[in-house]
Amino acid sequence: MPDDCRAERYLTQPIPKRASLFVTCIIDQLYPEVGVSVVRVLRQQGVSVDFPSGQTCCGQPLYNSGFTAEAKRLAVRVLDAFEGGDYVVVPSGSCGAMMRVFYQDLFAGDPALLQRAEALSKRVYEFTEFLVDVLGVGDIPIAAGAEGSTLTYHPSCHLLREMEVRDAPRRLLDGSGVSVTDLPNAEQCCGFGGTFAIKYPHISEAMLADKVDSIIESGADTITACDMGCLMHIGGALSRRDLPVQARHIAQFKPATRAAIVDPQLRQAFKRAGEGFDNARREAVDEVTPAVWEQWRQRARSIKEHTIGHLDYYLEMLERNVSAAGGQVHFAADAAQANAIVSEIVRTRGLKVATKSKSMVSEELGLNHVLEAQGVEVFETDLGEYIIQLAEETPSHLVAPALHKTRGQVPDCSPTSSGCPTQTTLRRWRE
Repeated sequence: MPDDCRAERYLTQPIPKRASLFVTCIIDQLYPEVGVSVVRVLRQQGVSVDFPSGQTCCGQPLYNSGFTAEAKRLAVRVLDAFEGGDYVVVPSGSCGAMMRVFYQDLFAGDPALLQRAEALSKRVYEFTEFLVDVLGVGDIPIAAGAEGSTLTYHPSCHLLREMEVRDAPRRLLDGSGVSVTDLPNAEQCCGFGGTFAIKYPHISEAMLADKVDSIIESGADTITACDMGCLMHIGGALSRRDLPVQARHIAQFKPATRAAIVDPQLRQAFKRAGEGFDNARREAVDEVTPAVWEQWRQRARSIKEHTIGHLDYYLEMLERNVSAAGGQVHFAADAAQANAIVSEIVRTRGLKVATKSKSMVSEELGLNHVLEAQGVEVFETDLGEYIIQLAEETPSHLVAPALHKTRGQVPDCSPTSSGCPTQTTLRRWRE
């Protein structure tokens, strides 16, 4: 394809929204899985997410304690790290308030830095606020497989009072399909307040006790919020009182995980599959001497390390070979761009049916959903992937995507079964 045609093709593709993640100290140091969940949700919504490596603390603990000079030094680093760009997403109303509201107070005496702080404030969004107000998301897939769970929501102080984000979290939860119950005295502080809990522990403990009593009164088995500081504080009290209530960030998919853990059929399926893999591995090892087995392992490791270390070379080789065979290789920087490329190919060729070979990459991209949204009928050709597609689930294993399914759960995929390809469809595939 000529360069000008390639450029025109890329220019006509939909441009994904781009966002930089400010991960917060607590999530970075104590709850990295929350950061992973935030990125996963954003990417599922087609957002291209980057993580500026120069980011540090936003400076709020120092600012709240009166150390303004020290807070300014950290705030300037944040301004530098997040200069430019479209959006800054913060999974915390507390840090988000610092960056959007209090930076302008911090730099009030420095016109140049104040101008930069004001520019940043217009691009800072708390996680749920970004989903609802920028992306127009009406629900969050937090409740998949969470039948029977009941959530209650704690609105953190800075999110509610400084960022003025009130409706977005509840809108996402109410649209998720899980049972959500009101938290009595919801807008009362939990008593954390960062350094407040350290300076005034007795007051903090009393406020926390009131919050836990409200959670118990709600009857919920999960307390969720948009700030891990509040949830760390509340979760500690729940644990000390040995209460059967989980504290989870709104971005997490823990209700589904908890439901899966207690599912006896699912546990049996994984047990049987694990034993099968273990037995097969032992049989393979027993066929050779330990020395030969170790030699094979080292050889496989060296091949893997060599390939990763020379990945550019092999990608160029792949592109040359595919081009020589009459094909074309497309390179994408992220999931959103990859889906945009495939979508454009499908659109320009007027395709209505797509068949896919087994690919965990396309699962991670969410390609099927993107194509289906275009009116394209997607069929998986791998049996395991096809079973998962019929069940409207996601794969549970890289090699065996239907590993979590028992024989009784696998649908009868005769050509006339509901959801299975007909003979007419199979002929269309061959054509």
